[in-house]
This record gives sequence, C-alpha cells and structure tokens, in this order.
Amino acid sequence: MEDAENPLKRVGNNTTIFFIMKNQLTTTVFMVALALLWLASCQQPEPSSPFEEVSANANSPQEASGLLLDLSGAPVPDASVLHQSQVIATTDADGAFQIPAVLLDQNAILTFSHPQYVTVIRRVQPNSKLIFYLNEAARAIRLPANEGGTIPLGDAGRASIPPQAFVQPDGSPAVGDVNVIASFVDVSDSRQVRGAPGTFIADNNGELIPLESFGMLELTATTNEGTELSLAQGAAINVELPLIMENTPDRVNLYSLNEETGLWELDGELSNTGNSLQGEITNTGIWNADEPCADSLVCVKVKIDDPNNLGCGVAAEGLSYAGWDGLYTPDADGYVYFNVCPNSVIELQACFPLCIPCPGPVYTATIDLNTVTMNPNGCTDLGVFVLN
Repeated sequence: MEDAENPLKRVGNNTTIFFIMKNQLTTTVFMVALALLWLASCQQPEPSSPFEEVSANANSPQEASGLLLDLSGAPVPDASVLHQSQVIATTDADGAFQIPAVLLDQNAILTFSHPQYVTVIRRVQPNSKLIFYLNEAARAIRLPANEGGTIPLGDAGRASIPPQAFVQPDGSPAVGDVNVIASFVDVSDSRQVRGAPGTFIADNNGELIPLESFGMLELTATTNEGTELSLAQGAAINVELPLIMENTPDRVNLYSLNEETGLWELDGELSNTGNSLQGEITNTGIWNADEPCADSLVCVKVKIDDPNNLGCGVAAEGLSYAGWDGLYTPDADGYVYFNVCPNSVIELQACFPLCIPCPGPVYTATIDLNTVTMNPNGCTDLGVFVLN
C-alpha cells in the first residue's frame, strides 16, 4: 500500500499528514503549520518573561511566573490570585503574576478572580505553563432583595430569583437592592472552553471521572457596598440553561465546583424541556450541567520534536467532548502527558500562547483515540509531534 511505504505524505502547501504506526494500527495525525508571518511573531521567551518554564524541584526559584488573559489574548490586570481563600498575588498591567514555587510541588488549587470575569479554579501542576484564560462575566442586574426577579442566563436562558433569597455573611437577610450576576459559559464554543471555571473532572466518592459538559454557569450576588451574599437556608434558584448541544439527554446531572479541591461534585439534576435544561441551584457559586463521558480518564503522552527550539507550550482540547487539559511543557524526555476521555478525538495545539496577541495555533494535530490501541498498564504513547 502506498501510504505504508511512504509514511509521510504532503498535501498542499501547509498541511502534512503523518501516519504513525503503533501496535499494527495507524493513527492519523494532521499537522497544520500557519503562515510564516504568524510563526515569526512567536519569539523564544526571555528567561524573565511570564512564559518562563517552572520546574518543581529543590532547585526551583522562590517564585513562579504566570499570566492571566481574556479570550482574545489581552492581559487581565488587577485580578486576584487566591490560595486557600487568601490573596497571594495580583496581576499587573501585563496580566502577569507570581506565586511561591513551592505551591507547584503541592499541586496547589489556585482561584483567579476579577469582578468583570467568570472565576476560574485550577490545580497547578509542576510542568504546566502558568497561563490561564478568563471568560467575560455577564452584567450585574439589580433586584430588590424582598421581591426577587428573573435575570437572563446566556442568550436564551434565565434564572428566577425568589424573594428573600439572599443572606449576609452573618446569616441575616439581605435588605434593599442586591446585585446579581449570572454568567453562562457556552462549552460548544472552543474559546469559552479554555476559560471554563473548572476542569472536566468530577469526584465520584473518591473516584475521578471525566465529564462531558452541556454548559456551565457562575451566579454571584452582592450588596451595593460589595458584600458577598449567599443563598438563605432552604432557598433555591430556578435556572433554565440554554440548550446548546445536540443529542442532549432527557436528564443531565448538575455538579457544583468544590473550591477547595478544584473538582466537580454531584449536586442535583436538570431536565431537558426541549428548549432548555431546567433545574434548581441551592447556592451561589459555579455550576455545571454534565454527564460522565467514561468510567475513568485515560493517560496519553506525545513526544514533542521541536527542531527550531521554539520552547512551545502544548495543550490538548477535546473535539468529540468539551474538554480542556491546560497548557504544558515537555518533560526531560520531551513528552507531554494528558488525561482525556477514552474513545474521544483530541486536538493538540502548540505555541499559540507564546505570542500575545496571537492569531491562532501555530501547530495543531488531531488524534482520534478510537484508532489507537491503548496501553492497559500505563500511559499510551501516541507518537511524535514535529513542530516544523
């Protein structure tokens, strides 16, 4: 067969198809190199830049650099970085922040908060690039606390606030007007997925399971003075999430995000009415309409061949499910590791955050895990991703 004799075939000017042979099966990897003008704008980062690679070991620096961006790649200044509810850093005009490097060794849970953006909670891993994305929050709606009201949720959803729904931190009822923000994250939009409030992993009685999302939301409420409010005991907010995914089940699990673990926890159920996913949330915070996409995650690894020494970060994004696994740098052996849903299609993306703003991924590779024989005893090697 011609392809077997010639494993590298060039199609057009910018697309190269690699046939990677593994366990007598063929994995088709599509690699797209964008225009040289784009590539020229992605320079090797200076050692002092926010893109500095951080390793978690005894020789690590005292502080680790990071960057907070909106979905367009613009910096987000004046955002708070929290660890265990304590502010440990604030982003500067370039969106840059620094955290103690020891937190990388601890796989620390960091919270990124800004009044104009949806909160993001992430577990920081040792070989990750500390670059995070934020979705813009919805505008605040002012409601009388003793009357409640209905506010929009995305383009076609809504949240119905009952009277006397909110209480002060001391448990006393909120009085006067309250400012409510209900932000919807459309996971059918790959850009919004990058700024998802949490990862796509749930804690199921101690077992970690991968999720397929049908939409996320964050609901917050404050007084006019800025005091954060919570829901009164026994109160609930009826939500109708826009129906954005095809083949949405009749019933979908509802998860809340545990800010201490960074994992989703089952906290209810939503019904598919044909126009929306309808149900109740029982507190302010971050919520997710999800179903498990498998009983467990699978580990895959890809070796990065970087002949031009670009120093690229590599991310994996689910195509057949809404998932985003963060941004990583190769280890000492040149590998990046991802935990993804089995039998899914993933897209690797390399170099895209190294130029800000950047017009798009410099290199992409699409991998269908259905064509791969998985390693039952460890991480499955998917082959080599050549950046040239």
